[in-house]
Parts: sequence; C-alpha cells; structure tokens
Amino acid sequence: MCLDILSYFAGLCRDHGVSRLHMCATSAARRAANASDLLIPAARVIGSTPEVISGEEEGKLAFVGSTSAVSSGLAVGVTTAPLAVIDIGGGSSELALGIISPTCIDEVSCSSFSPSSPTICGPHTVLSVDIGSSSLSRSFSLHLSPTSPCSIESALNAARDAYRCKFSPALSLGWYRHNGPHQPKEFSCCWKYLKDLSVSEV
Repeated sequence: MCLDILSYFAGLCRDHGVSRLHMCATSAARRAANASDLLIPAARVIGSTPEVISGEEEGKLAFVGSTSAVSSGLAVGVTTAPLAVIDIGGGSSELALGIISPTCIDEVSCSSFSPSSPTICGPHTVLSVDIGSSSLSRSFSLHLSPTSPCSIESALNAARDAYRCKFSPALSLGWYRHNGPHQPKEFSCCWKYLKDLSVSEV
C-alpha cells in the first residue's frame, strides 16, 4: 500500500511538471532492520535514492514547514520569537526552538540552523526522542480494546520521562538565550489556534 500511495503522488507531481522528486524517510526507516525492503522499490518509483534523515533534521524540517505559512498569524499580531514547534510522530517526537518574524519570514530554512547564533531566523535548538504515538501504542498495548487504565498510565509515564529528560533543559536554555533570565517565559506558539503556552504547559 505504501508504494501504491507513493506512486500515486509521484504521478501527480509529474503531471504538474515536476521533473525531480526527492523522498525523505524518518523514524521507521531509521530503526527498521528491513528498511531496504521499502527504500529500494521506492527509489524505482521516484527515480532517485530516498534519504533517511536524522531526528534532528526531521525537527528542523518540522520547524521550517510549520512556520512557512504563518503570515496570517503575523498579521494579527502574534508574538514572533521564540517559537516552539513540537512534532509528535509515530516512532519519534521532535522539539524545535527558533525565531520567525515578519522581516525574515522568507528567509527561514534548514540552512539557517545555527546553535551558536540563536538570533537569526530559523531553528536554533532541535531535539529528538525515540518515542511517538505508534511506538507507545505497541509498547503498552494501547491498540487493544478495551485499553486498561494501567497501560494508559504506564504509557503516559514513559512519555513524560522521555520528554522531561530531553526537552525541559532545552526549553529553559532556549528562553535564557533569547530573553535573558528575567524575561517572561512564555512561548507564542500553536499557530493554528493562535494560543500562548507557558513552558510548564509545553
């Protein structure tokens, strides 16, 4: 089925004049022992070798993709920096901290990533953890019906531990580097709903 869907979208792209296709594979391809069973035939479908990207690169792409269409949010006065983009995937989850503003909205790209220069547009801190919705579901049998309260609580604890261990220090560091130690620590994020989240809520 995966190859059928890939073939369908590849056909759509070619129908619209796209001559060069590029495919990125994420967590499943990074971890699966038989990833080549997908990647080799996929290469034949798209005409190029699929790229298996790292968790960090995945987070950078999530930031760039999420912030590439925020012009409507900027127009209504949404605070622009810093931003936290959280991508909860099937096998991994990523956190990207960075900057976007009306003056540099067209400049945001993965190439602008620079941990040593957090004031430029783009992601400056990106972290990835090997835990996501599908991996949690498999590990704690959340797909069973009915799901036991014990399984749900165990999955929540595993997610909290994984995120807290890796994400919490980055959230604090990101705010310190951008605003200094005495500034309010709230992220303007969730462009879809134009809602502010505090660090504790994140």
